[in-house]
Amino acid sequence: MVAVKVESVPPAELTRCPEAPRGFPDGAEALMPPEVRAAAIRLATAYGALSKQLVRLIEWNVPGSCGGELDPVEPVANAKPAR
Repeated sequence: MVAVKVESVPPAELTRCPEAPRGFPDGAEALMPPEVRAAAIRLATAYGALSKQLVRLIEWNVPGSCGGELDPVEPVANAKPAR
């Protein structure tokens, strides 16, 4: 039997909090076909969800490293309802 020590905290490069990207400039306007607009919304929504998930994971391992208080967890679209 071989025992392997498991580190409980991930390496520092995996616990860096993500930085929010800058949004569109103030006053910016654009005309987009509905399909392009829908795709942009899907991409932004997915990025936001992944970013929140990463922050929750980092906070789980290194509490307070991303500013402490987390946003309330939003329900996942395909999650099973609580019983």
